[in-house]
Amino acid sequence: MDFVRDAWRFAQTFAALFEDHPLLVYLGALPFAPTTSTIYQTFHNSQLNPTVPGGFPQSWSGLQMVLLHPGAVMAVAFSSDGSRILSGSNDGAVHVWNAKSGIEIVPPFEGHENIISSVSFSPRGDRIASGANDNTVRLRDAESGTEILPPIRAHDDIILSVAFSADGNRIVSSSMDKTARIWDAVTGKEVLPLLRGHEHYVYSAAFSRDGAHVVTGSHDNTLRIWDAKSGAEAFQPLRGHEEAVLSAAFLPDGKRVVSGSADKTVRIWDVESGTELFQPLRGHEDAVSSVAISVDGTRIISGSHDSTVRVWEVASGTEITALRRRHHTLVYTVAYSPDGTRIISGSIDSTVRVWDAVSGTDVVPQLRGHKSQVNSVAFSPDGNRVVTGSADQTVGVWDVVSGNEVFPLLRGHMGEIYSVAFSPKGTRIVSGSADYTIRVWDAERGTAIGSPFEGHAGEVISVAFSPEGTHIVSGSLDCTVRVWDVITGIESGPSIAKHENAIARVGFSPDGSRIVSGSFGGAVRVWDAMSGIEAFPPLHGSEGDILSIAFSPDSRQLVSGSYDGTVCVWDAKSGGEMTPPIRGHKNGVNSVIFSSDGTHIVSTSDDTVCIWDTTAGYVLTEAPHGLEDFIPSPIVIDEVGWVVDILQDRKISKVPAVIVCRSWAAYGKSLVIGGGGGQVILLNFPESVWSSDETQLAEANTDGNL
Repeated sequence: MDFVRDAWRFAQTFAALFEDHPLLVYLGALPFAPTTSTIYQTFHNSQLNPTVPGGFPQSWSGLQMVLLHPGAVMAVAFSSDGSRILSGSNDGAVHVWNAKSGIEIVPPFEGHENIISSVSFSPRGDRIASGANDNTVRLRDAESGTEILPPIRAHDDIILSVAFSADGNRIVSSSMDKTARIWDAVTGKEVLPLLRGHEHYVYSAAFSRDGAHVVTGSHDNTLRIWDAKSGAEAFQPLRGHEEAVLSAAFLPDGKRVVSGSADKTVRIWDVESGTELFQPLRGHEDAVSSVAISVDGTRIISGSHDSTVRVWEVASGTEITALRRRHHTLVYTVAYSPDGTRIISGSIDSTVRVWDAVSGTDVVPQLRGHKSQVNSVAFSPDGNRVVTGSADQTVGVWDVVSGNEVFPLLRGHMGEIYSVAFSPKGTRIVSGSADYTIRVWDAERGTAIGSPFEGHAGEVISVAFSPEGTHIVSGSLDCTVRVWDVITGIESGPSIAKHENAIARVGFSPDGSRIVSGSFGGAVRVWDAMSGIEAFPPLHGSEGDILSIAFSPDSRQLVSGSYDGTVCVWDAKSGGEMTPPIRGHKNGVNSVIFSSDGTHIVSTSDDTVCIWDTTAGYVLTEAPHGLEDFIPSPIVIDEVGWVVDILQDRKISKVPAVIVCRSWAAYGKSLVIGGGGGQVILLNFPESVWSSDETQLAEANTDGNL
């Protein structure tokens, strides 16, 4: 029975991987299954499959998928068949996702001029309604995104909710103008007089399942029930919440209503008597922003500003489980799938998270890592350790073989950490932080060395050691580059002049004679490391922010990668272009590196991995012979999580959707991933992954882009 249960959870958690390629059962799913599970212990073979040192989760996670949004997620909904997820964002667009794979089905639907506050599928799933801060309701074809009607100028103020009736013929909307309105879903015409009676914003409006009534929840702390045919109030207002009612919904029988409030409670009401059926449901530590009910009416889910989602039993009013510590900030919206097996939650942290609703357990296994997203990761020079810097203001050091912390998280910064690096000998670590300081740590003892380096007037975005390990260069949002003596913490040498824009990347040349800096304005500057004098005028080869820079091993060439997808190669002595700007990426170039002989460059972006001939400036269709001897690792990760072997032009694994990859680094045949939830995930690949054709998932495209 344990095996059957494990197999079901395995299939449910990694379904999207299996659709991508059958071999991902072994190469992408098994490594991330709980090491204590029957399925892992039966099938995982460390000689054949990638291994997560120390194991990934120790128990099954109910978090099935994370959908990355371009902005804060304000509203979510399932289609009636459960196959699609709808989300609305503060980017003003409506997004439609495949509920199984997590892939966006169509380009975002645009048109609203402001934040999307609410979205709804029609019961048949063929139409989408959205309400926004631009005071309009828009109706679209769910497949094409084409607007079915002109925008409905629905209210005199921001729209806070929209919902279809169960038959799909009507739409109810509510607004900051203190009213709710009911519209014909075909003509867009208002069918009833204003639902007027609340004394403040109306945050929520929803139909009963039989379409006979509408419930509204308001900032005036009350709920009101309206006759959906006449627009008259059907019952007395429901009073009891001590603060604003942010969300309300009918139970399937139409006789009971559930509400969530800024007073941190969920309440269940009898509509006719106006009384609460239980004591307030308490457990949330902040405002309850959204409530939803399972189709069978047995469970309630609530999302809160305390970043959690909770599940409640309707019959008893007791809490079943809490899905904790997954979203990084307030949860704004929740919804149940029609079959009751999944929960979705949307948050200001720009994610939609898909949860298993069946297990009934808090699905947060204990994972190694930080409490918040990992912004920067780096391997030690010998590849045996990894350093991580997190938004939780800590630095971590991890053993690559065991996956364990080498010592407790290093604390001292007062702001999130953006950049970390080992010294060339691996004995020291440097970190740059939002607290405007740089800190140096003893990498062998796990202690701070001296006081913080102070001098920047803005957040420190990038740090790097000199080749001898005696100096550190730092770049900041204050637009300056500074050089520090590692021992004294004092700025050494003359000040380096300001960029016109904030600094994105800094580094030393391998011979230590030059410093390079790249800015968010697209300029690359090269400085003499001794005098601080600029070697030549700023280099401009692209119009996008500089995301990556690197010197060739002999210090004679310089490469930069930019946000507009351009790779530029310069003569590091004269500043002259080695080749015209190289354009082979559609998205920003996050990483560039020279081969040790300087003849080739590997560049990676969110869409492609390219290998360039530096003399000719063209992309190669296959890796040149012997390249493996000239790069620290053949492993890269692309935009959708594929792990790519650039030497053999093939995909060898994929990061599961439950992991949000915020940063990564590779050394040899090991990979470290810094997660959006603070996880630090080490992944070691056995020799068989490279030597056996049976592990090949996909080859490169013929144009040389992987």
